[in-house]
Amino acid sequence: MTISPKRNSLLLDFFYEIGYYLLETYYVVLTTLDLLSTNNLRISFDKLVEQVHEALKELHSIQVIKNLHSCLDETLRVSLRHFGTMGLADIKTYANIDGQETVFISVPEELKDKINDKLEVLGQYLQLNNEGVIQIEDEVAKAVETASVIYLAKL
Repeated sequence: MTISPKRNSLLLDFFYEIGYYLLETYYVVLTTLDLLSTNNLRISFDKLVEQVHEALKELHSIQVIKNLHSCLDETLRVSLRHFGTMGLADIKTYANIDGQETVFISVPEELKDKINDKLEVLGQYLQLNNEGVIQIEDEVAKAVETASVIYLAKL
């Protein structure tokens, strides 16, 4: 059985539409990683997820982001860990004095170009205009600022 190009296109369009929220979320997460890289920040993973979650809700309320998924928290956690697995972020767990563990995320500056390449491709799929990109960057900057814990790197 062969599938006509038209049916194939309809199928791709269908999956694009149902997965669009993932593209938007991943774009915001990549924007976050870009900001972490630019400012050499190491941030609590949980605090970052919490604040980016709030940023996405705000971006949705001002209609920059079209769709939100009911499991946004989990989508953010998975996307951050996925980018870590791809080598676009360092995710490390540290034990404190009480033996509890805290997870931190950082992005080495040398990964900035790779992240920007992915942002450009994803931005084209999302057809974001300059105003939308600026609004996303502003909301992400607020989220990162709120979640920030800066550590001086020892060279």
